[in-house]
Amino acid sequence: MKELLKIKHFSKVNYIRFFGLTDTFDIETFYDYMKKNKLTRFYFVFSHPLSYAYLNRLNEIMDEVIETQNHEYKVPYMVIC
Repeated sequence: MKELLKIKHFSKVNYIRFFGLTDTFDIETFYDYMKKNKLTRFYFVFSHPLSYAYLNRLNEIMDEVIETQNHEYKVPYMVIC
């Protein structure tokens, strides 16, 4: 995720899909970016094996997104296979 953010026009991309993500994906950097993101739609498909701690963190993020009343950001679509 940190490498993607270095791309000059990354914040202007409309739609991004990632398939087969594992727990090496930097979810914390993405989460920080997500809360400021007003344009890009993200679609993530995570694949096993995912560590218990990573899976827990994904669930915490999804719970926070669900509980938020007014989203000032584009809500990501996340699938855990």
